[in-house]
Amino acid sequence: ESLSSFGAMDAQAWEAIIPNMGYMALLRNLRNFDEAGISDKAANAVIARLTDPEEVARSRQLPFRFYSAYRNVNSDRWLHPLGQALDLSIQNIPQLGGSSLILVDTSGSMAGFGYSAKSTITPLAQAALFGAALTKSGQDVTVRVFANYTKDFVFPKGTSVMKATDTLVKSAGDVGHGTEIGAALNTWNGEDRVFILTDMQTRGYVLCV
Repeated sequence: ESLSSFGAMDAQAWEAIIPNMGYMALLRNLRNFDEAGISDKAANAVIARLTDPEEVARSRQLPFRFYSAYRNVNSDRWLHPLGQALDLSIQNIPQLGGSSLILVDTSGSMAGFGYSAKSTITPLAQAALFGAALTKSGQDVTVRVFANYTKDFVFPKGTSVMKATDTLVKSAGDVGHGTEIGAALNTWNGEDRVFILTDMQTRGYVLCV
């Protein structure tokens, strides 16, 4: 990355430094590799490192980093490896202990804009990834989506976190388009903690928890 600041990097330049690049640097430069046109041999070397369980654990990268890379690459050759790496990164999530209720706001505003001016990842995608990752990690988690109404969301068994995240994102609108946080919170059933993932554009409601 320091070298690239001096000018455009061609395929030969990237291929020369890829063996010495850190894990996060590889993850952040996948699109640059494609734009430069690195060889399949070099790409396969990158993929081998991205999907190496020991490398993933050592990198301490959390799932969002891999999802962000997935949303920003143009080449199909990175998609499956990034899904594998994301699943491996689940081991980097701290164990919370006890039970958790995760309330995911799927109202229209959650899916309508990126979480920052430079990002295309919506708040809904972030929330979905959080729920999917904790579920995949084997922790005691109940995920409910809410808008005007609230319902349990069960991630398909055996699917990757990436696929599970996309499935929840596509469910936007299934329970309306409002933001009834109070009604969703009233579905609490004694879990040790509650996560409310929302943009806070709520409507008035009396809390009775």
